[in-house]
Amino acid sequence: RLQPAGRPRPASALAVAMWELLAAGGSALALAIIGRGVGAPRLLSCLAPLAQPLLRLRARGCRREEVAVAASGGAGGMDRAEQRGFGILLFYEYAAVPDVEALQRELESQCVRCCLAGRLRTSGEGINGCLSGPWESCERFVEAMREICGGLFQHTDFKLAPCTEEQQFRGLKVWQSDEVCGLFAGDQEHRLAAAQSLMGAERGHHLTPDEWHGMLRSGDSQLVLFDVRNRYETRIGRFARRDQEGRDEVELVDPETRFFHETPNFLSQGANLERFRGKKVMMYCTGGVRCERASALLKHKLDEGTEVYQLSGGIQRYLEAFPDGGFFEGSMHVFDRRGCVTGQDIVAATDVTNAESSAAVLGRCSLCERPWDRYQGKWNCRLCGLLVLVCPPCQGRHSARRGELVCELCREPEAARSEGADVRPLPVLARPPPVAAAVSATASDAAAAAAGGRRKAGGGGGGMPGVGGVSSSEAVAEGVATLADRLEGLASAEEGAFDASAAAAAVSELRGWLGARRLREDVASDARRLRALRTLFERAASERRLGGGVAASCLEVAEWLLRDAPLRSRVHRGVGPGEMALRCLRAEGGGEEDRGTLHREGRAAALRILWRLSDLGEARRALAAEAPAWRAALLAACRGAALEGDMDALREGCAALRSAASQPSLRALVGGGGAEGEGEGGGAEGGDGAGEVGEAVEVALAAVEA
Repeated sequence: RLQPAGRPRPASALAVAMWELLAAGGSALALAIIGRGVGAPRLLSCLAPLAQPLLRLRARGCRREEVAVAASGGAGGMDRAEQRGFGILLFYEYAAVPDVEALQRELESQCVRCCLAGRLRTSGEGINGCLSGPWESCERFVEAMREICGGLFQHTDFKLAPCTEEQQFRGLKVWQSDEVCGLFAGDQEHRLAAAQSLMGAERGHHLTPDEWHGMLRSGDSQLVLFDVRNRYETRIGRFARRDQEGRDEVELVDPETRFFHETPNFLSQGANLERFRGKKVMMYCTGGVRCERASALLKHKLDEGTEVYQLSGGIQRYLEAFPDGGFFEGSMHVFDRRGCVTGQDIVAATDVTNAESSAAVLGRCSLCERPWDRYQGKWNCRLCGLLVLVCPPCQGRHSARRGELVCELCREPEAARSEGADVRPLPVLARPPPVAAAVSATASDAAAAAAGGRRKAGGGGGGMPGVGGVSSSEAVAEGVATLADRLEGLASAEEGAFDASAAAAAVSELRGWLGARRLREDVASDARRLRALRTLFERAASERRLGGGVAASCLEVAEWLLRDAPLRSRVHRGVGPGEMALRCLRAEGGGEEDRGTLHREGRAAALRILWRLSDLGEARRALAAEAPAWRAALLAACRGAALEGDMDALREGCAALRSAASQPSLRALVGGGGAEGEGEGGGAEGGDGAGEVGEAVEVALAAVEA
């Protein structure tokens, strides 16, 4: 197929053929070999420039059509495809759709043709979608949408904002729904009847971002802001007009809902409606779609003396017009992989992105009260599932408390105490003023101490450096950048001065940073950080008091870094996780109590490291060289885990043994004698160890079954 009649095909056809090889389960390594010069000579001039860019385009999630278009320009076209930016496209439209199924098919076809991923909801009353992909592909999709369905979406407001490659959606879902945006709860019949009653109802008057800004600046005392978003969104960003002392000059009504369909219940209460009656209501949401329904409902419930306005295009359009934030404080929560954005994140095509961020931070970590505005790690309320803000250091330090957190909407301290739950009440931060970028970390620490004194001052693991006055993204960057210095400082402490508690806090915080793939890549690409982690492990493992727990935490961090296959080679060379894991399983160094702690707490992570390294060629050679030691360590680990009922370690032990047995060069670890050519000694060692590892397998399997 690649070379019919001895003549190379065009670059686009070659790229598509190679693409189909990958899609059919072909090896990426085969394409890399072709690209390096192995194969028919006549093909090399076309294949070599395409192989590596093609692999990267596939990893990015592009489809066949995009590859053909990019490859039509040869290597230059592939390079241009890689260099283009990426975008998030947000849009909705309320319009009568005559044939929903035909629209669904057409939209899905357009998304595939333009190589876009994301979510798209269709219904008889319109569409609502959020897509991502290459910037030019998003623009092509918008142009196509203007033409379909007889121009039904000719005037749709398509909001396009930049994103990174990692922030794109991973798949495409186009489905039919009863509503564009569900406002009512209950069974289908009730929801549709309630929604139908608002069809054609008068909505709020749309204000452009400039008109909205001017109205807030006017000083009108009759203004009332109505935020129809959910509580976890309003907690990190809001509109406000403040006086010189930082007090609100405009009343903000936040219904504090968990879901949008709770809004009708809020508006059904007379006391809530009185807050709007006779006023000028300024309603807003993320992109505007929720305001379309909520403003119609509010106008339906109020008399004609109340003026209802809504922000056209939502906060998204306002931040585009006012990248410095204007009257909007904090960050805007978005329902994609970006998490939250500010005005400077949205207007990335201008020079604003090169300036230092001045966005204030409104959110607070629920555990330490430090400014933080990014929901990550899937920390949720244990009662209602609402997202809870937890900063990366606290994610590492308090990972065991993940299932104990309670959001401010569900918090009942007395009930929690009566149940005997060891749950610290989370701080109530209903309307805190934002922490401006100019505020120093010292001032922030002082404020936190006054708020509850729950933050530990000083110490080697003192949290996010400079977090008091920067955005979440800047705090993450600074925390990771200073990581090597902190770890090296802890590891180089004088004899007898090793601060185990500070070291444990620092490593736990590091575990929290590694929750994001981008940060794992940053850590794995810095040899100094990797060496610092290994040095701290060695120092902690050799300590005779309280070092075992720190060493076990270092081992867990190394295992986290190995979870991404592309990073394993760098981590293996920089940290030597196999040596760390073996030392843990053999419980070498330190005092007897610390050896036991290291072995007990790090056992499961050490076994996970073994089966992750078994997929890496250079690591397999190192493991095979220590086959006798690994056989004894595996046996001891399985026996100890069985006696202690450590199910996690037993499961990982089974996985490690199975993984080792599947590799010819590692069969000596399970008594198989190793690969050919290892010599008589290797085979003898393998035979002698067969009974021991066989016993380890039996112990592990029997315990897991029990």
